[in-house]
Formats: sequence, C-alpha cells, structure tokens
Amino acid sequence: TQLQQTYDRLARLVPANRIIISTYREYVSIVKEQLPHISDNQILDEPIRKDTAPAVAWAAYRITKLDEKATILVTPSDQDIRNEDAFRANVHEALSFMEKENNVDHDIYTVKSFTEKPNREFAQLFVDSGEFYWNTGMFFASAKQLLKNTYKLLPTVLKTLDEQNPNATLEE
Repeated sequence: TQLQQTYDRLARLVPANRIIISTYREYVSIVKEQLPHISDNQILDEPIRKDTAPAVAWAAYRITKLDEKATILVTPSDQDIRNEDAFRANVHEALSFMEKENNVDHDIYTVKSFTEKPNREFAQLFVDSGEFYWNTGMFFASAKQLLKNTYKLLPTVLKTLDEQNPNATLEE
C-alpha cells in the first residue's frame, strides 16, 4: 500500500522508532494492520478529522512533548515517489539547511489563492501557465517553530489543548 511504501521510504532515512504516523482515530486499526511491527506510541490518533493543518499542529504538539528540538518531516502517505534517490538527496539537503538555520520564522508567505485538489483539467491549466507553485504537502519544520507559527496563525487550533492539558504526555 502507499502507507507501507511511505513508511519503508522513511525507514531508510531515519531510525524506524522515530517515525510517527498521524491518522484519524477511525483509521488506527488499518494502520496497525498494514504496519504491524510499529508500536502503539508511534501512532497519533487525531481526535477530530480536520484536514492537514490541524493534523500537523496536533502531531507537532504531541511530538514536542517528547522532544522540543525535534525536526518533523511531514509527508502524506498518498505520494507517488518514483525516484527514491532524488527523494533521499532532497531530504538530506533540507536537513542540512535546517541544521544551519536557527530561525526561519521569516519564511512565512501570504498566498493570493489556494485550490485544494483541483480536478485534472484545472490542475493542468495551473501547470501550463507557469504562474503557480504546487503544494505537495511535504515539508520539514522544527516542531517548536511549527507550534509557534500555529499559535500565531491559527490560535484556536491548539488553545483548548493547552488549557485542558498543560502537562500532557504523548500517551495522553
């Protein structure tokens, strides 16, 4: 499956016990079925299905409880990566950049528009125009910086968690 391919791809880059899978609560059993060798504490079950930004914020929130210096690679499991060597090279380059930079808070940009999952014809118009960037949904971030930006840009996403669970652990 694509989930298994994604896991295997990442396990060639980082220790397998550092791979954390964030998924909607109802899909946890599917993840366990497809990846029976991972431990329960490697699966973050999202309490509410709210798309990418809240899911990533939830994962960052939980991961910083383990390691506030963590670097997170967010990668959806539905990516078709055909050149694994190029992928690995890009990951290593990105990690190298992150190790050199202490604060990339200045790299937040405002976009003019965003189209979520356009149909094929519409997407082709975007590509052909050369005026658009494509968001693959993959990115690196400092967990701590990601949380800081979430609080700044989407303050309500994590506010309730902080109020209700100021000392929450990963298991909670």
